[in-house]
Amino acid sequence: MSVMMFAVIRVVLTAFVAITIPSRAVLAEQGTGQHCYLRDYSIHHMAAHPEQTVRRMSVLIIPELQSNGAPFAFVVGARLRGQQEDMYAFGTCAWGGVGMLACAAECAAGGFSMKTSRPGEAMLYLARPQGHNFLQFNSTCGAEPGAVDLKPGLDDRLFALKERSTDDCADLMAARKSPSQDPSVGSVINQIAESTWAIDARQNCDVPAKTYKIARTETGITWTDGNGNADDERITSDVGRTFEAITEASHHFGGAGEHQGVAWKYVQTRDDQIVVFKNGKRVFDLVSCYGR
Repeated sequence: MSVMMFAVIRVVLTAFVAITIPSRAVLAEQGTGQHCYLRDYSIHHMAAHPEQTVRRMSVLIIPELQSNGAPFAFVVGARLRGQQEDMYAFGTCAWGGVGMLACAAECAAGGFSMKTSRPGEAMLYLARPQGHNFLQFNSTCGAEPGAVDLKPGLDDRLFALKERSTDDCADLMAARKSPSQDPSVGSVINQIAESTWAIDARQNCDVPAKTYKIARTETGITWTDGNGNADDERITSDVGRTFEAITEASHHFGGAGEHQGVAWKYVQTRDDQIVVFKNGKRVFDLVSCYGR
């Protein structure tokens, strides 16, 4: 019926995804309105399409207001030939046309389009006439190697998916770790709040000028170092294992501090490590001082 369309894989995420799913009215009537699309390609299909690299594809669309104003979140799972586990990509979606969603993956990670072909079925296209022709999985926003860019190849161009029960996309929900699911677990900010973090190495846990604690405020967060210097930041994005903020005020002894408007990105690459970007440039890592 339809062939499929994907092939390689690389390292980042702020993509555009278009998905034709039930209308806004239908979504509203269905309450949560989550939609799960999935296909496991058979051994016979893969043998007949030797250039196809994707052997499993799943998509979950989640109606949930995001920090960037988008009304939906998405999770995509993919498994390639020879792999035993799925890779995941995450992002947010907004309406891009009649029955269409335009979705942006975290940290600029490619895109795809998707539309319903008939009730209960959807076609996912990786190659697009315009825009990004890839989708990145397992991204750390460039903080660490290992991300995979899925690109359209000779036989990875169109994926025919079936709508399934959301129970069949439970792995996508588990992988997403959304802050809205459990504020005490999902959000990176909540996970690291009130704990002590050191710049670059655990040895610095004993150096006050190189240690920080984070606390939530009404509009964002406050970082306070071991000497009592503090920086107030307003949260602009908090999705998955990444959050972004802008400096609103600095309270440093002696007057030195961060300028108002400085943009920060924090990427949790491990439970005990956070990579910090300042105005788009990686500046240092934060390492947990737990147990010191």
